[in-house]
Amino acid sequence: MQLVEESMLKALNNFVYTASTVKIPHLYLFNVQTNTQVIEDIPGVVDLKTTFVSPTANVIFCRSYATSIGHDLGSWLRSFHSWTLAPSQAELRAEIGDNGHMRKLKYLITYDSFIKVLEQFPDILGNHRKTLEDVKDCATKEFKIPASENQGEEWGYIHGDFWTGNVLHPEIYQPEAETGLFIVDWEFAQFGHKAYDIGQMIGDLYERKHFLGVDGALWAIDSFIEGYGPLGEEMAFRVAIHTGVQLITWVTRGPPLHMRQAWATRERVVSLLNIGLIFILKGWGKDKEWFKSSVLAGLFRGN
Repeated sequence: MQLVEESMLKALNNFVYTASTVKIPHLYLFNVQTNTQVIEDIPGVVDLKTTFVSPTANVIFCRSYATSIGHDLGSWLRSFHSWTLAPSQAELRAEIGDNGHMRKLKYLITYDSFIKVLEQFPDILGNHRKTLEDVKDCATKEFKIPASENQGEEWGYIHGDFWTGNVLHPEIYQPEAETGLFIVDWEFAQFGHKAYDIGQMIGDLYERKHFLGVDGALWAIDSFIEGYGPLGEEMAFRVAIHTGVQLITWVTRGPPLHMRQAWATRERVVSLLNIGLIFILKGWGKDKEWFKSSVLAGLFRGN
């Protein structure tokens, strides 16, 4: 895993993103024997997740700031996805390969887990098991597709753990200053469906609104989708499905529910699971009209 992160950071040293607002920490040295990295020092920053769960989140993430962050992240992600497939990155792709260990872990914590979560809430699972098993089977096959196979433009090399905890921004908000973001934590980089990156970030942002009432999370979602740019209809449905899986597997990302913070009430958890389930079912059923009046409406702009 360390070697994957080293390969990514070395290659990303030469990744030229047209907007200077999103950057990757510069790798100066990697010692294979001690698994030690020396990377660029970035003073005065904190991860977005920490700010989203802070008491001042609604003040900091005003519409303009949340929109700016969302758009910058979406635009950067599309540029990154395209860059990894450029002929000049053939050596990087050969070094990363499938990243099988992390690919397996990503599958285990997403598509191998979401039905197990719903089994703990039989009233939510209801009679949807067959459809959800079909979704899982599809993903299971996809996670076995080797990187050498050409699967079309929806596939490529992804960050693999693209959420607010892996995005750094200035700890002190300055309204007139340029938004500076840094993307970190690259050991999950792998060959996969691009919807996994897009849906993970959307789902993570939605959790901030759902549990803590941070309105800026919704503005960030819409601008993130806009920043990424047009999606084909099939891709939009896939993003919606992965967003739903991300929401449901929130239950697995932390201690047992009775040990969670006070805002994670059972009522809110049940509501989140229902929303995640609906996203999956509507995405699998390709119900575009339903999505057009949902928080994911931006996925279907132009479709």
